[in-house]
Amino acid sequence: MSSILFVSLYLLSTIHETTSIPHYLANNCPNSTFATNSKYKSNLNTLFKSLSTKATTNPFPPGGFYITSTGNGTSDAVYGLFLCRGDQNITGCGDCVKTATTTDLQRYCPNSRVAIIWYDECMVRFSNESLYAKMADDPSASFMNAKRYEGNQTQFFGIMWNTMNHLVGETANNRTAKKFTTKMVNITKSVTLYTMEQCTPDLTPNDCSRCLAKAIGLLETMRGARILLPSCHVRYETYTFYIGAVNYSLPLPISSNSPIHGDRGRKKVSAAAIIAIVFSVVAISAVILALEICFVNKRFKKYGAVPIQNGEDLTTLESLQYDLATLQLATNNFSEESKIAEGGFGGVYKGTLSNGQEIAVKRLSKTSGQGVAEFKNEVLFIAKLQHRNLVKLLGFCLEGEEKLLVYEYVLNKSLDHYIFDYE
Repeated sequence: MSSILFVSLYLLSTIHETTSIPHYLANNCPNSTFATNSKYKSNLNTLFKSLSTKATTNPFPPGGFYITSTGNGTSDAVYGLFLCRGDQNITGCGDCVKTATTTDLQRYCPNSRVAIIWYDECMVRFSNESLYAKMADDPSASFMNAKRYEGNQTQFFGIMWNTMNHLVGETANNRTAKKFTTKMVNITKSVTLYTMEQCTPDLTPNDCSRCLAKAIGLLETMRGARILLPSCHVRYETYTFYIGAVNYSLPLPISSNSPIHGDRGRKKVSAAAIIAIVFSVVAISAVILALEICFVNKRFKKYGAVPIQNGEDLTTLESLQYDLATLQLATNNFSEESKIAEGGFGGVYKGTLSNGQEIAVKRLSKTSGQGVAEFKNEVLFIAKLQHRNLVKLLGFCLEGEEKLLVYEYVLNKSLDHYIFDYE
């Protein structure tokens, strides 16, 4: 376990706007090296190009995060990723990743098999081992604002710790493409606390929480501080350091002699009012349920879809089940060269079966949150749908942690290609 501690007496500008020059912070390069003319070097160059291209070409990667690899299945395979700060656009993210891959990593970490570099705008990392969905909290980089808070320190740091710990659950359980949260809290009329937390989106909520807890535990009680880890980072300041502050106030603690304690200040609600409220909620819920049933039935009739019958399970679809080895062979083991799309659910890979049939395999991400039961229901539902405007589901695969959907391969791209083709 190696750890790097960077203590910086830094005074940054009031607002960090996106610029073409990223703000370098730190790097870590262990002593594991490779030969200059080796295959690993060639794969690393390919990886750098892939990361740089992805960060600077539309569409912008979901969550400002991208992970890939080159040389899969060989001893010289290289795995890499980048994570841009959640408030960065494609310009700020792209310039940061491009600087890291084309200049700085080769300058700071020449011939390193493993390396990580941090900027204010992004983090870039590569290794000779897979990085996907693996929480890493070492090495670390720490930065502190040299100025101490001049006001009530007990109040300031109490609110700071409370805010940072409160954000952990919100960040870890963020269901969007980003695991990124910012909050601001008024300490006094003239002092505002700004906080930020972010995890790599491939982490499970539990791993993200563990990483953030480790980072928060390393924070120093200064006027401002930040902790950078490979899988997450946290920061707080008394000035705006991210783009777009979100208004937020912590609930005030309830005093023991507050009017809501005891009967003196409590407002009573009559039984009749309670009955009326409950009746209204039940009635509205019944109406909504009835409308949903009517809408679904109408939709099935209109589009010729076939609803699933009660009691059906995967045993009725055994003929549609593929084994994992077949799909790995068809897609070259889900290589980057076979990937044709990427979404919040995971990636889509083009493949060719042994009989020459072309297929598209949707590989659900292990962090998608979809369980086996939900997956089975989706397979049953989609398999029953038949419509000229719906791509046909050919089958599925459910082995170990892999959940795969096999579709017919569509030659003419997806609908968004035509909807958003401004030419």
